[in-house]
Amino acid sequence: MTRRSHREATPFPWKAAVVLAACACVSSPAFAASNDNPTFEQVLAAPDDVDLNLAYAKAQANDGHLLDAAAALERILMAHPNAASVRLFYAVVLYRLGDLQDANTQLALVDSAQLQPLGRSELNRYRRIIVDGRSDSTWGGQLSGGFGYNTDALGQLATQFDNPILGTPHQKGTAAVFSGMVTGSTKLDQLDGITLYGSASGYSSTEISGPNNKLQYFSGEAGVSKAIDTLSLSASGIANRYWVFGDPYLLEYGGRIGADWRASSALTLSTTAEAVWQDYDAPLVTLPSGAIQSRNGGRYNAQLSAAYRIDAHSAVGLLGGYEFQTASYRGFAYNAPFAGADYIGSLGSGVYLDVQGDMRWVDYRAIDIVFIPQLTKPRKDISDYASATLGVPLTALKPLGADVEDVQDVVFEATLSYASRVRPEPLADYGGVGVNINLVWRFGDR
Repeated sequence: MTRRSHREATPFPWKAAVVLAACACVSSPAFAASNDNPTFEQVLAAPDDVDLNLAYAKAQANDGHLLDAAAALERILMAHPNAASVRLFYAVVLYRLGDLQDANTQLALVDSAQLQPLGRSELNRYRRIIVDGRSDSTWGGQLSGGFGYNTDALGQLATQFDNPILGTPHQKGTAAVFSGMVTGSTKLDQLDGITLYGSASGYSSTEISGPNNKLQYFSGEAGVSKAIDTLSLSASGIANRYWVFGDPYLLEYGGRIGADWRASSALTLSTTAEAVWQDYDAPLVTLPSGAIQSRNGGRYNAQLSAAYRIDAHSAVGLLGGYEFQTASYRGFAYNAPFAGADYIGSLGSGVYLDVQGDMRWVDYRAIDIVFIPQLTKPRKDISDYASATLGVPLTALKPLGADVEDVQDVVFEATLSYASRVRPEPLADYGGVGVNINLVWRFGDR
């Protein structure tokens, strides 16, 4: 089974964080706040001080206190109704408060203002976001292409799929990497707010130098969800198909249930449980006694996670869980607790940094007497993974005020990663450094 990436496992309210980060960056050239973090008492003592109210609104939006931010912005707009950037800020705060109708009204008022090309582009972006929020159906996705380098490409593939007969020689390699994803959802108002959703994703890595590694997979999910106040419940069917070295390797199919609870404007708690059947294309294992057993079996996974928005520019995620796999050939069956963390922060101008890591402790249930007869006790593996991704939208590479509408959803990503897996002899340990360079195009409703 492949290692599930921490990026897939950790929930993170990306749209909300992006919108709030954009809000915090909106300012009017007519106003220059002298206090970056004013108190309510200061605002109360000088309610007509425009600079003070704007600084207070930004600080409150950063902390997730949107009602206080909206009140401060309303005071400014009463005295300065033509402050377009302040009104744009106000529209996005209203969107975050769920008042989509008034948010769209505020955007219409901004539309007639004199705006620079960059400001006009941002206005159009927020209008799309708000229109999407009002729509019963949404869709989106991304396409990515680039190159990846690993100091031990064969070992990386061997440990991903826990193949004991691969990965002994350390061989560096460079691969062409392509991936894509599309998601969609639609609300069924006639069924009391039930939402149907689905997603499909694919990945392909083909070595262009080094060992002749090839890895492809396809994943699909379709299910239903329902929101009850701050709680969201979901249930779905899932399927994953893997090809290794160009040959079919593994099919997984089963189901997943989940729950997300928005404990506060900054904190979201989530839990998921997954059960799939693993159907290997070469499942049969012949024991020394001549008995035949199968590697096929069930894989079960449960995890708890938390996503906390530190401020308008950064958020952190934590997760912990447990996974186990069953098989009639118990040399491949295992128990595996795991833990992970993720930090994502905005560096300004749309540039972001995503740092993540995880660890797994894999305890096998029996000695592998077929592939590793030298062992005298069941294997105990420890694996870890860490990466840092810098994302730079092409808008950040263009001069301020240029027409950026055509490239605002294209991002240049560079990732530095390290992964290792400690395995008992005679299996070789894996430790590899990877570098990935990708161009990512995000499209649809975001």
